[in-house]
Amino acid sequence: MAIVSLRLNKNEEKILKFLTDYFEEDKSTLIKEIVKEKYEDIIDRKYIAAFEAREDKGDVQFFTAKEIKKNATKQFYDLTAEETAEKWYNNPVLMPTIQEFVSLLNENPRVLDLGCGTGHDCMRLSSLGAEVVGIDFSAECIKIARERCKAAHFEVIDFFELDDRFGLFDGVIAYASLIHVAPSGLPTILGKVANIIRDGGFFEVIMKNGTGIKEITSTVKGIELTRTAYLYNRSNLVSHFSSSGFLFFRKGYLDKSLVEKDWRCYIFRKRK
Repeated sequence: MAIVSLRLNKNEEKILKFLTDYFEEDKSTLIKEIVKEKYEDIIDRKYIAAFEAREDKGDVQFFTAKEIKKNATKQFYDLTAEETAEKWYNNPVLMPTIQEFVSLLNENPRVLDLGCGTGHDCMRLSSLGAEVVGIDFSAECIKIARERCKAAHFEVIDFFELDDRFGLFDGVIAYASLIHVAPSGLPTILGKVANIIRDGGFFEVIMKNGTGIKEITSTVKGIELTRTAYLYNRSNLVSHFSSSGFLFFRKGYLDKSLVEKDWRCYIFRKRK
């Protein structure tokens, strides 16, 4: 421990007394805190200078609140990919829904699975004779999909990056994936789908029924992640789809166990 002796003039003594009275601390404690603050100020300035240097080089990336939420959602699906695959590859609850959808299409149809996850629905589509392409923004999910569903083609693609690289499709499905798209972004996604689905083609979605936003917080492998789910009722969806060139066709079949959890299935058809 070092002992420091200070020589102060009358004005400095007056200032020190004022500070000790104001903060209700003794002189020794107050001086220690001032020295510590000065040191921390120097460290902060060094960090700021380093950050500004990186910023000048273009090495700094800023994220909006929307992007942070999206990254948390992606991280959730990356971390739970194996668990999701084990659960859904062995669960046939959606098979009747898929069979009904395929029955609307021509023989051996081309189908896009928008937000395919680990490829469990692609596997069932392929078993019914469809030529399937699955896309998802989770690299871990796509890795498992490629391993477990060899019959389909998979790519890591964000919904907003969808283009015509795969050609035209007879049908598109989006099962519990568009719930992560805000109403403001839905027209963009639907417009992109309209560009790659044939006239008269079918688009089936499974959504959470309701209105507003639901924040879902989960702890996965010690990491707390909050993802946003957007709720849509039939009226909301019909309005959005109609503006993008789709007509409401009918409600799709959905198992009672899913309906009881407020999931809904709707089928839309692209205008001819």
